[in-house]
Amino acid sequence: MEKRIYCLPPVYDNNSIILILGTIPGIESISSKTYYANPRNHFWDFMSRLIDPTYPPYQIFNHSTPYENRYKMLSDNKIALWDTIANCIRDGNGDDAIIDPVLNNFDEILSAGKIRHIVFNGQNAKRYYWRGKNHIKYPDCMYYQLPSTSSQNPLNTFSIFYDWRSTFEKLLTK
Repeated sequence: MEKRIYCLPPVYDNNSIILILGTIPGIESISSKTYYANPRNHFWDFMSRLIDPTYPPYQIFNHSTPYENRYKMLSDNKIALWDTIANCIRDGNGDDAIIDPVLNNFDEILSAGKIRHIVFNGQNAKRYYWRGKNHIKYPDCMYYQLPSTSSQNPLNTFSIFYDWRSTFEKLLTK
């Protein structure tokens, strides 16, 4: 049965200069009210490795890490987190099942002028952001589309991580 689902509040502060945008949270994230709660999603594993270059390559991300710690890790590195869709009808987890999307209003986050880099976690996040004409309202932002960290992404995980690492090596040194 299709039902309307709602995104989570943004995770950001006044020091954020990078905004990572997904499409809309999956079932696990909505249920737990936390971003990227599905342990098969690679987001938290990737971010841990990108932010901490000494993170052991053989170590699997500890999914019992409290979300406050995860969000602090992002905040300490001036990274904000949100979604492009405020609410929609969706049956299941896939972006291909999205119906009647209502887009988020980015004015509060972007009008302050500190966010300079917007990273899209998957092509659908960018597609919906562009649909809202936000790229026209905020032309000073730099935009980066990366492959989705979703476990439903058929691409090789190492290839996806390489793309994320290549982008974040530049962003985290600015």
